[in-house]
Amino acid sequence: SLYYLKMSADYGDVDANYSLGRLYESFQVDALPNLTLRKEEINLNLLGNYYEIAANGGNLNACVRVAQGCEKGELGFTNDGKINISKAYKYWKMVTQVVVIRYCYIIYCFYD
Repeated sequence: SLYYLKMSADYGDVDANYSLGRLYESFQVDALPNLTLRKEEINLNLLGNYYEIAANGGNLNACVRVAQGCEKGELGFTNDGKINISKAYKYWKMVTQVVVIRYCYIIYCFYD
């Protein structure tokens, strides 16, 4: 199942990219609860890439992880070993936009 998850991520599936980010961060993936990676399979450089692709696809949780990673210099999000505040700001702003879009959609559906 990891093979197909990676294939989906390579084709741009937002949820697959987020799931791989969680796996590389050693978290459980809801859709695949029995799937784990061995320590030698974990690549922190890929971790940030997976989260960033998912964030750019509108995944709220991925936006938060990328913003946090940029603020703290984690997940491979450093700028020559320094934290990346401008990138963190970009993703915190994206978090706000995703939340507003979801809120507007809920209001629209409720009053329609």
